[in-house]
Amino acid sequence: MKNIILIGFMGTGKTVTGKRLAERLNWDFVDTDSEVERVTGKTIPQIFKQFGEARFRSEEKLVVKKLSKKKHLVVATGGGAVLDRENVSRLKENGIIICLTADPETILKRIKAAQNRPLLSDKEDLKQKIGELLSARSQAYSVADFNIDTSLDQPDQVAEKIIQNLKERKKMPAPVDIYLDLDKRSYHIYIGQGLLNSVDCYLKELNLGKSVLLVSNPKVFGLYGDLVREKLSAAGYRVIPALAQDSEEAKSLDVAGKLYDLAYDNGLDRQSVVVALGGGVVGDLAGFVAATYMRGVAFVQLPTTLLAQVDSSVGGKVAVNHPRGKNIIGAFYQPRLVLTDINLISTLDDRELRTGLAEVIKSAIIADHEFFSWLVDHICDLLDKQPEALKKAISTSCIIKTEVVQEDETERGRRAVLNFGHTVGHAIEALLGYNLYSHGEAVAIGMVAESRLANELGILTKEDTDRILSLIKKAGLPLELPEQLSIDQLLSSILKDKKVINREYTFTLPVRIGRAEVIKGIPEGVMRRIFGR
Repeated sequence: MKNIILIGFMGTGKTVTGKRLAERLNWDFVDTDSEVERVTGKTIPQIFKQFGEARFRSEEKLVVKKLSKKKHLVVATGGGAVLDRENVSRLKENGIIICLTADPETILKRIKAAQNRPLLSDKEDLKQKIGELLSARSQAYSVADFNIDTSLDQPDQVAEKIIQNLKERKKMPAPVDIYLDLDKRSYHIYIGQGLLNSVDCYLKELNLGKSVLLVSNPKVFGLYGDLVREKLSAAGYRVIPALAQDSEEAKSLDVAGKLYDLAYDNGLDRQSVVVALGGGVVGDLAGFVAATYMRGVAFVQLPTTLLAQVDSSVGGKVAVNHPRGKNIIGAFYQPRLVLTDINLISTLDDRELRTGLAEVIKSAIIADHEFFSWLVDHICDLLDKQPEALKKAISTSCIIKTEVVQEDETERGRRAVLNFGHTVGHAIEALLGYNLYSHGEAVAIGMVAESRLANELGILTKEDTDRILSLIKKAGLPLELPEQLSIDQLLSSILKDKKVINREYTFTLPVRIGRAEVIKGIPEGVMRRIFGR
């Protein structure tokens, strides 16, 4: 960080706060407006009157260019400096940008007596003009790394808030940035600690609309809803909370219909954003609503469970259930951003954590032998929720999935390898009503059963089969098929799997640790021997 750049509307306190901040840091302070006056030898009202706003902006641009080459400056910019893209680029390259904000009433009070506000001179209705300018500049101010509201605080207090915010950012290691390259549907997946505290900054970088449908469930919203809502509201977003129960029953057309009603009643349009704050159920439901409301609006994922962070939030599968099957009604609809805060894992209970670990283990089995070995050595660290271990596990799992999705976005080929463990797992969930086992537990049982099947078919060694079973057991996940399921029930349900064509049994099976393939035409007799034990 070379410089600290204060941007924002007139009357938000950039100059007086900047001076206090520079004193605290022992840095130099520069006000771009004052620097323009010094260079030209004229006051800003004189420049506007004699030469017009264009001349002022030209002089301002030269000042920004000159300052961008210096270090350890606190720079207070004029209210319109960030309207110029070149200015923004130079400022961002050479410092952290902080936007000072205030409510219109406070701004009006602060500038009423000012004599050097040419854009507000000769205006009878100052309040209306302030509102118009704030609205016109809101997108330009969104370039800031974070916002500080100055409405209720004195300059010293604002300076202290800035310093504390900068300290917190310095403590946190830089997030992992994974780019899922899908041409116009590309997006970033950020993985790190404390990212939810900067949700407003990440969202503003997307330059989307200012209305947000925040979809969550009561438990998660009680933990993080106020934080997200306050951050977004302070950044100028209008937030409409929408809560659904955390169960597969919530993934229905009926619940989706209620969310459509809520969005429509609150005037959400095609520029609006649907934000999913929760686990896989919330992500699937919110994504489905985003994909279909007004033929598609922007969608952002804030996954709060390990399972959602490593799997359902990545890749663009969104859906609701039908009475006859899970995820029958859905679409491939990519989010604009996935913001994964690993600090949220601390609130998960042990069962939820293990549910997510099942998908982590699956990723290693199908695509990365070295990652599998790392999991064997670090599974206890993951069970203890060690941040660095979680960061490694989540980021590696996401990289594996993004590589597959980039090659086969709509599951026409290679993406089917992500279904290892899911053919049997989905059958277990469907037959037992999604209640007895969590998704991860069902997938763990499926991975064991399908690994044994691969070994029986002679495509996976006994040694690799045993290593897979050992790791799943070490993670505290179940291994055996439920006794209450008959082999006939299981086989009948497996025939409804999406990979089945012409009633031919098809599975994604490991051929070695680190590689899986789709195997078709598996004889029913072999499955009866393995699954009927």
